[in-house]
Amino acid sequence: MSGWFGLLGSGEFQPWSHEVDAWLLDRVTGDGRVLVVPTASAPEGDEVFSGWAQTGLAHFAESGVTAELLEVRDRTDADDRLIAERVESASLVYFSGGNPAYLAASLKGTALWRTIINGLDRGMGYIGCSAGMACLGRKAPDSSVESFSPDLWRQGLELFPRAWLGPHWDMLDRFAPGLVDHMMRTVPADDLLVGVDEQTAMVGDGDRWQVVGRGGVHVRTVDDWTRYGSPDELTLLLSTEVDGQEVTMTKSAMTDSLVIGNLHLDLPLSPDATTSRTVVSNDVARVVAFAMDAGQELTDHSAPRPAVIQVVEGDLALTAAGVRHELTVGDVVYLAASERHAVVALTPCRFILVLVMTAP
Repeated sequence: MSGWFGLLGSGEFQPWSHEVDAWLLDRVTGDGRVLVVPTASAPEGDEVFSGWAQTGLAHFAESGVTAELLEVRDRTDADDRLIAERVESASLVYFSGGNPAYLAASLKGTALWRTIINGLDRGMGYIGCSAGMACLGRKAPDSSVESFSPDLWRQGLELFPRAWLGPHWDMLDRFAPGLVDHMMRTVPADDLLVGVDEQTAMVGDGDRWQVVGRGGVHVRTVDDWTRYGSPDELTLLLSTEVDGQEVTMTKSAMTDSLVIGNLHLDLPLSPDATTSRTVVSNDVARVVAFAMDAGQELTDHSAPRPAVIQVVEGDLALTAAGVRHELTVGDVVYLAASERHAVVALTPCRFILVLVMTAP
């Protein structure tokens, strides 16, 4: 899985978070639209849901960014294919706060979540604040449960299956005394525990992150705690699962050479699925390997940086600037920055995407 992420401890749609928005919008693909999704607040009633929706739309209007409400209140809405289709060419989805467990249960396995995963594959962005962050790990807390019982923890979306994500980290013990200690005792020692303070965010590509905001990001690995503050950079070697298959991402410093073998074994072709693996990611280039079953597609989108595509197996059709090109093994395409394009797999296929990260 590719994609760009902004994980906020609190403070969605507040002035400080414009920096987070700008960081992602400078990197994502798509048509420029931001979809505001207040699903996590739905259990609190229509007034709260509508309040977050209007606040989000107004926030992006201040920056001149096109934003739309994605009206998803429950799992039925999330499985509505007409709603899911609105994500296909979007640049950014933004999940605001509420109940993390409710949000995870509403999304997991739905048409909307599958479309978001496919969007991340093409370089879309995901911003999650509070519940929108906490739902992404192995487990998600149910904020309607008042005690530290086993019922507090529900199945998360497992986008980062080795991590437990804690927003409001500097305020948790004020909300619920003893909650930080409970989390530290609950999270297995070989899992990552990541806490993000209020009005603080970590932005990155899923493994390489930078801290933005007034507070810190706190990471526990085994028994070791490390705090990072703005503008610190950190590497968290997370992994992700797409359609049940674990894919491990590889990072590279600009000064380090890297050889990656047997990529076809690490990224097998899966029926009715598109999977990807970021194999190189640094400040100069991002190299992503894609595997697509026949009929799978990456819908029309653009990237703010130049890109090179090379087909290494099978056949695909690429439409750029309104012209369709049928490509096969060995064919190479150069796409100028912001060139709109779409990809359809004509047969099971693999291709390599190279994004040039430095400004042209």
